[in-house]
Amino acid sequence: MSGAKVLGGEKLKAALKKLAAAKGARVRVGILENTKYPDGTDAAMVAGVQEFGNEQTPARSFMRRTVSERVGAWKNGFANQLDANSVEGALDVLGEQMAKDIQSTILKIAGEGGNAPSTIERKRSKQDRPLIDSTLMLNSVKHEVVPGESE
Repeated sequence: MSGAKVLGGEKLKAALKKLAAAKGARVRVGILENTKYPDGTDAAMVAGVQEFGNEQTPARSFMRRTVSERVGAWKNGFANQLDANSVEGALDVLGEQMAKDIQSTILKIAGEGGNAPSTIERKRSKQDRPLIDSTLMLNSVKHEVVPGESE
């Protein structure tokens, strides 16, 4: 035997039992459906173009960048929350943190500048702040806990 010890067995069993009972509970985070700009443009569509880019717009990956930078902290935070909360409660705290982290990344990218002069001219704010013009997209980053199946 190597002398290795496994600690927290009861804690792990309790967490696994909670997760099993939740049966598919999850958290959704991002620009959720039905968020529109005043002209009717879908905010999630605009976010997708910003995230992945297109022939006119360079990709400014605020979602993937946030996930890459924060996934470890989210895992640890969720595990800690699961000790004190239901699965849905832990997901709610996780989702709130994820949304704040995504908003923080949007603000970081905005601070880096890099819009084309023609883009700056079209923006209402006339500022070189990528991802931010009206702040609707920034303020629309939300989370939603989707409950698991009930028995």
